[in-house]
Amino acid sequence: MNAYLSAAKYILLVAVDQYSSIHATNQLASFLVSHLYAPTPTTPLVLSQLSTICVGNTTLQHKLISCMDEHLESIDTLHVFFDKMRKQVGEQMDEESILGVFVRRCCLAFARMEFYIVGSFFNECRQALRVMQNELEPECDPDLPSSELDLPSSNPGLPSSELDLPSSNPGLPSSDPDLHVTQLISALESHTPIPITTTRAVLSSSARTPYFHYLESLDLVRQRESTRSLSSL
Repeated sequence: MNAYLSAAKYILLVAVDQYSSIHATNQLASFLVSHLYAPTPTTPLVLSQLSTICVGNTTLQHKLISCMDEHLESIDTLHVFFDKMRKQVGEQMDEESILGVFVRRCCLAFARMEFYIVGSFFNECRQALRVMQNELEPECDPDLPSSELDLPSSNPGLPSSELDLPSSNPGLPSSDPDLHVTQLISALESHTPIPITTTRAVLSSSARTPYFHYLESLDLVRQRESTRSLSSL
């Protein structure tokens, strides 16, 4: 059984594998990553070729960035990406093949991530994508009047719903973990599809309710599972 995976999909799969390895060691995935993506003397040449080969009016490198941007529009689109990859295993690829095992492992690693870790992972992916976009921006002529410059926005491709999270590794102690959780709670509250007065009332009635229980509850509300959200508090 054959399956085609685009470069953008490979990048996201490898990224989630490397990110999740902070929390759980996985020798198989590490082995696959080291063999599939080990730097070689030809790596710079390949990257250079990506930026020069054109498909229509777009280089392959720009094409790759646009595909990545599509999967990283929001945390929801990231969930959709891994849901589709999970369905693709078995339908379009052999579950027992090296590729099938690797994809299943990556999807499982993503599914087992706590929601606040998914938020950090999403944010760091967006930052990496922004760096790639900035590297491809043409240098502006200093003699050209500013009115004639077609300048991109300060955050190219950055959705307004992106979480402003600390960039520290989620598996390590944060210098201010309360701030990290508070930022996530604030971001979730601002994008909740239904009123959350009830969950706030439950929270205020118990001073010992951990922040993370409230965070889990908000995530369930975001998924429109209000009954489960209340039971998690």
